[in-house]
Amino acid sequence: LFVILITIFISIFLSPTGFFQFLTSNIAQSALTALNNEFVQTAVPAQNPFGGQGMSYTSITAGFMDLAYLAQFGKNHTGIDLVPNTTYYSDSQIYKQDKKVIIFATHSGKATFYTDGNGGETVEILSDAGDLKTKYIHFKKVYVKTGDTAQAGTPLGEMGDTGFATGEHLHYEIQLKDGNNWRPVNPLTY
Repeated sequence: LFVILITIFISIFLSPTGFFQFLTSNIAQSALTALNNEFVQTAVPAQNPFGGQGMSYTSITAGFMDLAYLAQFGKNHTGIDLVPNTTYYSDSQIYKQDKKVIIFATHSGKATFYTDGNGGETVEILSDAGDLKTKYIHFKKVYVKTGDTAQAGTPLGEMGDTGFATGEHLHYEIQLKDGNNWRPVNPLTY
């Protein structure tokens, strides 16, 4: 009887699919989806999507309307491409805890998730006023769904390389409503 009880205990609590694994994976997932309080609540972007102060956590690999990008790929680059830098990896508490590069909303609004024409996993956040939207492209994993309400600091997903990408990075874009069209603007002016 003792051996049977020990076997049951081990299979329930210590197996890879047991109770403790379930509990710890749910705790870890809730940390990934919790609001990052380092972000200032705002209706317009005021921080970079990796967190940190200013651009301290990021390096830019392709700039807004980058001529080198145009020459290499034959199309305008309507956002900026960002990757985390060494400061991010050494100082970001989120990264230290989860070993994942999490992308955060930079302003409040409604989320839309879709796969773009090149296969890029994309999240757009439309401001509550409907006059500004941000695009985040190339996710490996997305945490939000269409219709979700986002605040600055809401985790949107994990950086990836889906779609038209030469490696893992975040394509970050800001667009302003211009009549019936959307006009991309340089995110570094925010």
